[in-house]
Amino acid sequence: MIKKNILLFSFLVVSGFVLSSCLPGKQTEEVVDKEPEVKMITLAEIEEHALETDCWMAIDNKVYDFTKYIEQGIHPGGKSIVKRCGQDGTDLWLDMPGEKEEHSEYAASLLDNFYIGEFSN
Repeated sequence: MIKKNILLFSFLVVSGFVLSSCLPGKQTEEVVDKEPEVKMITLAEIEEHALETDCWMAIDNKVYDFTKYIEQGIHPGGKSIVKRCGQDGTDLWLDMPGEKEEHSEYAASLLDNFYIGEFSN
Protein backbone atom coordinates (compact mmCIF):
# COMPACT_ATOMS: atom_id res chain seq x y z
CA MET A 1 0.00 0.00 0.00
CA ILE A 2 2.80 2.44 0.87
CA LYS A 3 4.59 1.62 -2.40
CA LYS A 4 1.40 2.36 -4.33
CA ASN A 5 0.97 5.72 -2.56
CA ILE A 6 4.58 6.72 -3.20
CA LEU A 7 4.26 5.71 -6.85
CA LEU A 8 0.99 7.63 -7.20
CA PHE A 9 2.46 10.69 -5.45
CA SER A 10 5.53 10.62 -7.71
CA PHE A 11 3.34 10.35 -10.79
CA LEU A 12 1.18 13.29 -9.72
CA VAL A 13 4.18 15.49 -8.94
CA VAL A 14 5.84 14.78 -12.29
CA SER A 15 2.55 15.14 -14.18
CA GLY A 16 1.78 18.41 -12.43
CA PHE A 17 5.22 19.77 -13.27
CA VAL A 18 4.88 18.83 -16.94
CA LEU A 19 1.36 20.23 -17.18
CA SER A 20 2.22 23.47 -15.41
CA SER A 21 5.05 24.10 -17.83
CA CYS A 22 2.57 23.85 -20.72
CA LEU A 23 -0.03 26.19 -19.29
CA PRO A 24 -0.15 29.83 -20.36
CA GLY A 25 0.98 32.27 -17.74
CA LYS A 26 3.98 34.24 -16.67
CA GLN A 27 7.07 33.05 -18.44
CA THR A 28 10.47 33.17 -16.84
CA GLU A 29 12.09 34.45 -20.02
CA GLU A 30 10.53 36.98 -22.34
CA VAL A 31 11.10 36.57 -26.04
CA VAL A 32 11.17 39.96 -27.68
CA ASP A 33 11.90 40.60 -31.31
CA LYS A 34 14.07 43.68 -31.28
CA GLU A 35 15.75 45.38 -34.14
CA PRO A 36 19.50 45.07 -33.69
CA GLU A 37 21.00 48.29 -32.42
CA VAL A 38 22.74 50.22 -35.15
CA LYS A 39 26.19 51.36 -34.19
CA MET A 40 26.86 55.02 -34.98
CA ILE A 41 30.47 55.59 -36.00
CA THR A 42 32.12 59.00 -36.16
CA LEU A 43 34.79 60.16 -38.57
CA ALA A 44 37.25 60.24 -35.66
CA GLU A 45 36.62 56.52 -35.07
CA ILE A 46 36.99 55.74 -38.76
CA GLU A 47 40.28 57.64 -38.89
CA GLU A 48 41.69 55.26 -36.25
CA HIS A 49 41.44 52.47 -38.85
CA ALA A 50 43.49 53.89 -41.70
CA LEU A 51 45.85 51.01 -42.42
CA GLU A 52 45.85 48.24 -44.99
CA THR A 53 45.78 45.80 -42.06
CA ASP A 54 42.95 47.70 -40.29
CA CYS A 55 40.76 49.46 -42.83
CA TRP A 56 37.41 51.10 -42.12
CA MET A 57 35.74 53.28 -44.71
CA ALA A 58 32.51 55.27 -44.99
CA ILE A 59 30.49 54.95 -48.19
CA ASP A 60 27.09 56.62 -48.57
CA ASN A 61 26.71 57.15 -44.80
CA LYS A 62 27.46 53.52 -43.95
CA VAL A 63 30.72 52.25 -42.47
CA TYR A 64 32.51 49.14 -43.66
CA ASP A 65 35.48 47.18 -42.35
CA PHE A 66 37.35 46.15 -45.49
CA THR A 67 40.34 44.62 -43.67
CA LYS A 68 39.54 41.00 -44.56
CA TYR A 69 38.64 41.95 -48.13
CA ILE A 70 42.02 43.64 -48.58
CA GLU A 71 43.80 40.64 -47.04
CA GLN A 72 42.19 38.39 -49.66
CA GLY A 73 43.82 40.46 -52.41
CA ILE A 74 40.82 40.17 -54.74
CA HIS A 75 39.96 43.85 -55.26
CA PRO A 76 39.93 44.39 -59.05
CA GLY A 77 41.59 47.78 -58.54
CA GLY A 78 44.40 46.23 -56.53
CA LYS A 79 45.57 48.32 -53.60
CA SER A 80 43.66 51.42 -54.73
CA ILE A 81 41.10 50.68 -52.01
CA VAL A 82 43.78 51.30 -49.37
CA LYS A 83 43.98 54.98 -50.36
CA ARG A 84 40.69 55.63 -48.57
CA CYS A 85 41.17 53.53 -45.46
CA GLY A 86 40.18 55.66 -42.47
CA GLN A 87 38.20 58.10 -44.64
CA ASP A 88 34.93 58.71 -46.44
CA GLY A 89 35.34 56.89 -49.75
CA THR A 90 31.95 57.76 -51.25
CA ASP A 91 33.50 59.79 -54.08
CA LEU A 92 35.72 56.89 -55.18
CA TRP A 93 32.80 54.48 -54.88
CA LEU A 94 30.68 56.62 -57.18
CA ASP A 95 33.44 57.53 -59.61
CA MET A 96 36.17 54.89 -59.88
CA PRO A 97 39.54 56.32 -60.90
CA GLY A 98 40.16 55.81 -64.60
CA GLU A 99 36.67 54.41 -65.14
CA LYS A 100 34.46 57.46 -64.59
CA GLU A 101 31.64 55.21 -63.47
CA GLU A 102 30.14 53.73 -60.35
CA HIS A 103 31.12 50.34 -58.95
CA SER A 104 29.17 47.37 -60.35
CA GLU A 105 26.02 45.84 -58.90
CA TYR A 106 28.14 42.85 -57.95
CA ALA A 107 30.49 45.08 -55.94
CA ALA A 108 27.47 46.70 -54.26
CA SER A 109 26.13 43.25 -53.33
CA LEU A 110 29.36 42.52 -51.42
CA LEU A 111 29.13 45.58 -49.17
CA ASP A 112 26.73 44.01 -46.66
CA ASN A 113 29.43 41.46 -45.80
CA PHE A 114 31.62 44.26 -44.45
CA TYR A 115 29.00 46.59 -42.89
CA ILE A 116 29.73 47.57 -39.28
CA GLY A 117 27.58 50.66 -38.66
CA GLU A 118 26.20 54.02 -39.74
CA PHE A 119 28.37 57.06 -40.41
CA SER A 120 27.66 59.79 -37.89
CA ASN A 121 29.09 62.81 -39.68
